[in-house]
Amino acid sequence: MAKRPVNPTIKMSGVEALAENFNKLRKKARDGVRKATMVTLMLIQNDAKRFCPVDTNRLRASISSNWTDSGMARGRVQGKVEARPGKKPSTPADGIGNPDALGLKGITGVVGTNVEYAEAVENLTPFLWGAFQTNKAGHKQRLVTALGREFETLRV
Repeated sequence: MAKRPVNPTIKMSGVEALAENFNKLRKKARDGVRKATMVTLMLIQNDAKRFCPVDTNRLRASISSNWTDSGMARGRVQGKVEARPGKKPSTPADGIGNPDALGLKGITGVVGTNVEYAEAVENLTPFLWGAFQTNKAGHKQRLVTALGREFETLRV
């Protein structure tokens, strides 16, 4: 009995549609991560302002947040705070810079201040570190929720 030549061929249909779905999923997942990051940064910023010790209110007013692709050159500083005599007032220019300029890959966010004495205050009363620690677990949960929601929408 003669053997038939074996010519394994696999035909798949819908590969292009599957690839398109994965591309859409990647974009949706990135958007979900960006939104979760934005929420977390705003929560950290708000807590840092709550935890920050106050003398002239300049440091508290200068605490800002910014994230990749936000379009903001500076962070979100709320308004201008008048200073006491001999003290510098806080302005939106006091906000942190744009994380895009850091050259980091992916979605990056920053919460901070550029007030010259902020580091000394942080060393005495870790208001930024405390705000970060307060919101770390919540950020992880927001990421899991955002990514899970995007995976559930995938149609294969």
